[in-house]
Amino acid sequence: MNSQRWTLALALLVAIGALVWVFSGPAEGDGDAFARTETEQSEEAAPEASAPVAPLADDEREAVTAPPTDDVADVAPPVEHVVVPDPRADGVPTRRVDGTVVVSDSAGVEHFTESGTGAAMVWIGNTGTLEKLAIEDGRWFLDVPLEARLGFQDFVLGGRTARLDAEAPRAIPDHGRVTVNARWVDAAVLRVLAVDTGLELEGVEVREIENDVAYPDLPRSPGASGEVLFAAAASPVELPTTRRPFQPAKAVLRVRAPGYAWGAITVDLLAGGQHDIVLERAGGLDVALVGDASGATLRVEVPYEEWIRGTPVFARVDDATRQLLLENANGQRGPLIREQALGDEREIAIDSIPPGDYDVRVEFGAATAEPVLLGLARALVPEGGRGSVAVTIEPPPEVVLVPLRGEVVVPPEWGLGAGFILNLELLDEPAPGRSAHSHPDVRFPADANGVYPFDAGAVEPGRYVAYVHFHMLAVELVVGPEGAIDARIEFPPPARVRIEARDAAGATGPEAGLTTIIWHSLGSWNTDSITRAQADVDLETGLFEFFAPPGRIEVGPVGSAWESGPQQFDVVAGVNAFTLDVRRGLGFRLVLMDGETAVPMGTFAAFVQAVRVDAEGTSNGTYVTARGTEFSVPAPGTYAVQVPQIAGFRPLAVQEIQIGAGEFVERVVQLVRE
Repeated sequence: MNSQRWTLALALLVAIGALVWVFSGPAEGDGDAFARTETEQSEEAAPEASAPVAPLADDEREAVTAPPTDDVADVAPPVEHVVVPDPRADGVPTRRVDGTVVVSDSAGVEHFTESGTGAAMVWIGNTGTLEKLAIEDGRWFLDVPLEARLGFQDFVLGGRTARLDAEAPRAIPDHGRVTVNARWVDAAVLRVLAVDTGLELEGVEVREIENDVAYPDLPRSPGASGEVLFAAAASPVELPTTRRPFQPAKAVLRVRAPGYAWGAITVDLLAGGQHDIVLERAGGLDVALVGDASGATLRVEVPYEEWIRGTPVFARVDDATRQLLLENANGQRGPLIREQALGDEREIAIDSIPPGDYDVRVEFGAATAEPVLLGLARALVPEGGRGSVAVTIEPPPEVVLVPLRGEVVVPPEWGLGAGFILNLELLDEPAPGRSAHSHPDVRFPADANGVYPFDAGAVEPGRYVAYVHFHMLAVELVVGPEGAIDARIEFPPPARVRIEARDAAGATGPEAGLTTIIWHSLGSWNTDSITRAQADVDLETGLFEFFAPPGRIEVGPVGSAWESGPQQFDVVAGVNAFTLDVRRGLGFRLVLMDGETAVPMGTFAAFVQAVRVDAEGTSNGTYVTARGTEFSVPAPGTYAVQVPQIAGFRPLAVQEIQIGAGEFVERVVQLVRE
C-alpha cells in the first residue's frame, strides 16, 4: 500500500506541467485566514450531446506555448454546432469545427477541392496543442474544447506547399465553420556563380543543416552533417518548399561546386524568388603532425582577430595609432571550420575551404571541457591553391585511469525497475581535458531483484558521488589508485515520512484545510533533486505519507492560496513524523460534487480565472488539488467564476464568491445530472 502511494506521488508529478502558477505578493489583510463553506446546486439545462469522436493518435499531438491573439474568424451562414463529450479531455466538452480550405495559384485562380495535409494549433488560454489535419476535396474536420481558438500551420495541397494568408489564432464562430485561405508557393531558385568568371556552375551540392544558427553566413564545411538537398546539380537549382511543422521557413544552406569552396546563404524557402550565391575558388590545406596525436582532435578555426575585423561590436580602430583594437580578445577563439578526431595518421588533407588565414589546433579533450592544447600553428590557404603547415605535438598530460565496475543496489521498495540512469560525478578537480561527469553502463537482468551490474570503463581515481537524479538518490563512492572491479554502489532503502499539517488556529489534519503537499530531497554534493513529488492527505489518518531517502527534505503546501512557504526536515531511517505549519492567504476553493462524490473540473481547470465583480482585477493563481480547484486573489472583494461544462451534468451558473479580509472560502456546488 505505502509503496503504491510512493509510486502515485511520483506519478502526480506529470500533472504539474498542466498547471498555471501566477505568483503575487502577500495578500491584503493582517489577520490569519479562516475558512467558511458555501453550497450551491446546478439548475440550468445543457444542450444535447452527440456520440464521442475517436481521438487522434498520441503521435499526432504536440504541446507548445505561445501568446494567442484576437483575430476574428471567417463568417459563414449560421448552423447549429454540435457539443461532443471528448474522451481525451477528462469530460471537457468539445465542439465540431467544419473546415474548408481555398488555395490560390500564382495566377490568382482559386481551387476549392484540393486534398492534402495540414496542421492546426488548438489554443486554450496561452497553451496550444498541435493537431494534424487530413484534407479531402477541400474539407477537414476537427473536435476542439468549447473555449478554444485555432491557429494554422502551412498546408501541403496537391503535393505542393501552400502558405496561409493569416496564421494568427482566431476565435471559432458560433456556427462552427472555418475557412482557411492559402496560396501555393512558387519555389525559390538558387543561382550558383563563380567568383572568377561570373558563370553559373555545374556539379553543385546544396546542404541544409537544421538549427545552424552559429555563424550562419560563415562559409565553413558542414563535414558529413546536414541534409543533402542536391548533389551534382547544375545551376540554377529549384529549392524545395515543403517544411515540417515548426521548421522555420528560412534555411541556412551550405553550397559548393567542384573547384570552388563551400559558401553559405540564408534563403526563405517559402517566399520564392531568385537568390544568387557567389563561390570563391577553393583552396586546400595539407597538415603534417609532428609527434603522436592519437586520441586528440584536429580543429581548424578562423583566427579570432580576422573574424571580428570590421565588426564594430568587437573591434575598433584607435584614433591616434590607427591600430586595430580588439575588445575582450584574450582567450577568444574564432569560428570552427573543420573538426576531425585523430588516430595514428601523420598527414591530413583538407579540401574545399576558402582562401585565408587559419589557426590549426591539436587538442586533447572535448571543446566543451576546456581542452588541453597540444599544438598550434597559423596556416595560409591561397586562392585556388594549397597551403601546408606542420604542427608540433607536445605530449598530452599524463592521466591515470583505472577500471571501475561492479554492482549498483537499488532496494526494490523504491519501485524503479529497469531503465534508470546512473550518474557519476567526480568531486575532485578532473584532469585537464576530462569531464567530471559520466554515465556508467548499467545492465538490467530480468532476475536482478534490485542488484544491477554496471561498468563505468576507465575513470580517474578520486571521490565520486553516484546518483539517480530524478529519484533523489545519492551516495558517495571512493575510487582508489588501483580502481575497482567489484565496486558496490548501494542506495539506502526509503524512509517512511508522515507529515501532519497544522494551521495558525491550531487545527490539524483535514481540519487545517491542506489537501496536497509537494516535497523534494536536498541532497549533498550539489546534487539537489530537480524532482518535485506530491502527496495527498489520507482522510482517515489526516496525514501525508510518502517514502524519501534519508537526509534533508523540503516540504511545502500545494495550492495557490497558501501564504506559508516550504519547511525543511531531517529524515532518518525508519518512520519519521513531522508537523508542517501552514497559513492561508486570500482566496477560495471550488468543490464540485455529484452526491457524495467529488467531480474534477476537468483538464483545463488550471486555466480558469476568477474575475472581480466589484472592481478591476482577477485571481492571481489557480491550482488543482485533491479537494478541488483553488483560486488565490490579491485583495478582498467579490469574484465570479464560470465553470467549464462537465460532461453528463447540467451547466453551472456563474459562481460569485465574496472574500473578506483574511478569508479563505470553500464553495461546494452540487452538480445535477442531465
